[in-house]
Amino acid sequence: METRNTDNKLLDSFITSVRDSSISQRVVYTAIFGNIDVLKEVDNKDLSVSYRCFTDNRNLKSNTWKITYCEDLFAYPRLTAKVFKLFPNLIFPNSEESLWVDATFSITGNLTEFFDEYIKDKPIIFFRHPLRDCVYKEAKICALLGKDEDAIIKTQINDYKALGMPKKNGLVHGGIIFRKHHRQEISKLMEDWWVQINKYSIRDQLSLNFVAWMNGIELHYFTKRILDNNFFEWGRPDYLPKASFLKGFSQKILTTWINIAG
Repeated sequence: METRNTDNKLLDSFITSVRDSSISQRVVYTAIFGNIDVLKEVDNKDLSVSYRCFTDNRNLKSNTWKITYCEDLFAYPRLTAKVFKLFPNLIFPNSEESLWVDATFSITGNLTEFFDEYIKDKPIIFFRHPLRDCVYKEAKICALLGKDEDAIIKTQINDYKALGMPKKNGLVHGGIIFRKHHRQEISKLMEDWWVQINKYSIRDQLSLNFVAWMNGIELHYFTKRILDNNFFEWGRPDYLPKASFLKGFSQKILTTWINIAG
């Protein structure tokens, strides 16, 4: 397992170095670390939002995204990417709303229509996980597929059970997140999520529903499925079939592909 440097002073210094105070409008952003993903251009660019990408790849170029280069804070690049995923309130201090789009997704629809249709007064919105609605079932799949060390996942789940986390309490897909990120309850939720990711598995889907439950926060979900919406196309990784292609297949085949991709 990677060594996780969670020194708060270093984390604060890192966030200060990448902070973008120039944005006052809604921001759509992503992060690519470790040369795992490909930055995808947006054909139907919405001029009412700012597009930002944070990366450790100096050669990354884009016609859509304003790119900010930074060195990895952690030995494990995926953990560095999660700093951006969890803390838009600190990275975009003058923007009230943010949309995290994991680099495994393409933006295929008009985001103005997306915001008009879904956002309204909800402070945080996710897609539901396409296959599971239970952290405990997700943990079994993650362990089975070697997504993290068995001992870490087992400790995490045993601790959640001891605290009374109910079964079938919902499960997010963390690839797309809308937040009114300066809301106090949302900032607190993200801080607690970060603690869980550092303490337990880096698989953040294992901990988000738990911290929401602990904080008494209701998570809101997009009405469309992650595999069946007009705005985002899931293609993780590039050699796997795209989500629109998967929709015509049996549940068994779909389960296999999504588990590999997830």
